[in-house]
Amino acid sequence: MMELPEELGSLSEEEGQRFLDSHPLRKEWSIIEIADAYELACSDHELGMIVQIPELQIVKILSDRITDEGIRHLSSLRAPEVICIYSKSVTTRCLEYLGGHKSLRSLDLQGAPRVSREAYFSLIAELPLIERPYPPPV
Repeated sequence: MMELPEELGSLSEEEGQRFLDSHPLRKEWSIIEIADAYELACSDHELGMIVQIPELQIVKILSDRITDEGIRHLSSLRAPEVICIYSKSVTTRCLEYLGGHKSLRSLDLQGAPRVSREAYFSLIAELPLIERPYPPPV
């Protein structure tokens, strides 16, 4: 289980980012998986703290506790390569926060039934490195 620096708990997002920038984490922190089944199940706010880790390249969210507001925090990631979201609580609005990530090779929304397939494919067309789409269910 990943343990974040204790200092992050009392800092705003901006202060937390400055802290992480001045205290780089090891490369092994490039992947995070958030799932209701794990002790690391978290809220939208807590996701905002976790994604401040600049090295994150792979983010997997398997939790209905995460909503569009939580996905908004993913827009602050520097260069994610893989984002996987399995949440019945996210909607098509979440795509607004993912479109700026031209570094994405995979965007998996197979477990996000409230996201429009049409909007998903429209976004995928703007992401040049996507290797294979994983759209929301029909």
